[in-house]
Amino acid sequence: METEMDKEIPEERVVSNQETTKLKSAAIKRKWNHFIDNSTLHGMQYVFNGQTKVRSIIWAFFLLGGMVYFSFQSSQLLRKYFRYPVTTKQTVEYENSPKFPAVTICNFNMLTKSYSEQVIQEELLKYFFRAKIKEFGLKANRSAINWSDFENVSMENIYYIGGHQMKDMIEKCVWSGHRCDYGNFTRILTSMGLCHTFNSGKEGQKILKVKNSGATFGLSLILNVEQDEYSGLTTDRAGIKVLVHDQDTPPMVEELGFSAGPGTATFAAIRKLKVVNREAPYETNCSKAAIPGFSKYTISACMLTCQAKYVIEKCGCRDIKLPATDDTKVHVCSVAKTTTCVVDETENFHLAGNENCKCQVPCEVISYQPTLSYAYFPSRNFAPEFYKAATKKGETFDHNVDNFSTYLRENSLELNVYFQDLSYQFIEQQPALYDKASAFGEIGGQLGLCIGASLLTLVEFGDVIITIIKIKLGRAVYTKPSYKNFKFANIYAANKVNEQETFHIKEETGVAPNEEKSKSAAIKKKWRHFIDNSTLHGMQYVFNGQTKVRSIIWAVFLMLGTAYFSLQSSLLLKRYYSYPVNTKVMMKYEKAPEFPAVTICNFNMLRKSFVKTYKAEEVLKYTYRTRCKNLEPR
Repeated sequence: METEMDKEIPEERVVSNQETTKLKSAAIKRKWNHFIDNSTLHGMQYVFNGQTKVRSIIWAFFLLGGMVYFSFQSSQLLRKYFRYPVTTKQTVEYENSPKFPAVTICNFNMLTKSYSEQVIQEELLKYFFRAKIKEFGLKANRSAINWSDFENVSMENIYYIGGHQMKDMIEKCVWSGHRCDYGNFTRILTSMGLCHTFNSGKEGQKILKVKNSGATFGLSLILNVEQDEYSGLTTDRAGIKVLVHDQDTPPMVEELGFSAGPGTATFAAIRKLKVVNREAPYETNCSKAAIPGFSKYTISACMLTCQAKYVIEKCGCRDIKLPATDDTKVHVCSVAKTTTCVVDETENFHLAGNENCKCQVPCEVISYQPTLSYAYFPSRNFAPEFYKAATKKGETFDHNVDNFSTYLRENSLELNVYFQDLSYQFIEQQPALYDKASAFGEIGGQLGLCIGASLLTLVEFGDVIITIIKIKLGRAVYTKPSYKNFKFANIYAANKVNEQETFHIKEETGVAPNEEKSKSAAIKKKWRHFIDNSTLHGMQYVFNGQTKVRSIIWAVFLMLGTAYFSLQSSLLLKRYYSYPVNTKVMMKYEKAPEFPAVTICNFNMLRKSFVKTYKAEEVLKYTYRTRCKNLEPR
């Protein structure tokens, strides 16, 4: 016979407004207590369900302390992330046939003496170089210059015609064992006037490549600096200035080049250096901006363009030695404007330094670092042999053989440019091992370390707040749920815990006791126990959600977290198995280091006495016929 307790409980019942309010409060309280008991935020249950107030306060103190520490560390990590730090990766790369760099050569003397005497008055020359002659106590008289004589003279012609010509300077040109001449050079105007670039890649010239390292496979020149064409007003130095640079980099020879003087043989063993920087937001903040007249952004191109704009702003015209800007209406400065305005403003620009320019570092920099060594040139016995060979060919000189040696020493120099080896240093700026994954990983680590939480713990907070709001608004089910198809025992059980009355409903499946031992029931029981006690955050909400929508939402969050974890784990494993390296640069002190071997070679391979003893002069000439041929006068 069924008792009243065994009767089926109705699904719904009519309740009063007062009872509705009580049910809402009870539902909210039940929901909050359930959240506290099952929260993945460590220590939460001890704060609200502590047996004593002192215990609750202590746990609240620890929890708040953990939150404060977590907030501080997270702010530091976020600041570090938004600085976008970089690390430097240095490697040595090898090229089979690297392109040979451009070699720009400028004579220290800007204008030849013969041209200056014919076209330019001495007073104009003094005024043009007034800053230089002022150092020696000389003064320029501007009023003595007849400016009308230069109305039809262009600065372009002055530099191109009045400068030293490569066809007059070149005595010998050998490239990788083959003869070359002034036709392999391209004329260019720089701050030093007319200069000449070998292997510029411009004007239809093909960029040359090398097959091996060493002086034999490079450029070898003997140049005449033409000191007889020097004017004491234009320079106090004799020789040339050389810059080895990439074809895409405009040559700033005066600022960056090295010098070679007459009477010396200069050997420039070069090594290529390639640097790759990172664009914003990384701290290197490199630029790929297009600059008119240049194929590639470089610091040199930016600085020269900046200087050109500065001169245009101050003088209203363009200095012919500087690149053209995108303003086609600007004309080239006249002789008068160049002498009176451009010279002064150029000096002011250099005195101001980088204040007038905002040039970012380029994203790719290719430079060539020379290691210089020198020898005496020409050797004492070279001049007589050269003089003898030249006179046999019908050449005439203003000097006898004795004075010719002095003339060569005062005017001639040898320049050799070659690769030290075919490898080059590659420096690449890479994002520091602190990307988004690293930032989230460290913040997650701090979150777990300090308060034992995860991102899904935050979702738990959101879930309980949304549910409470829905209950307040009356959109959540807070009435007694349907227990259809279930029978109950011990429906009502009251006890007092912390002076609060709680209600427990014991659910029974209505199955026979012997069936509970079945495999299916055991598996189900085990699975439910796993769900309820799983340390995988959000697991219980997926399978024990009050509604299907809630379960689906939690399932989506859990799947997204799992997918993100899988992605980041695969990236970390990929990074690990790529076996990355870091370059550690440091200086160490050795108490007793090994001294290196020092190998010394004389430029003269065979002694003169030995050659004469064995009458091997003709054999020697034939052996070195290629070198002798290259040294033949033009």
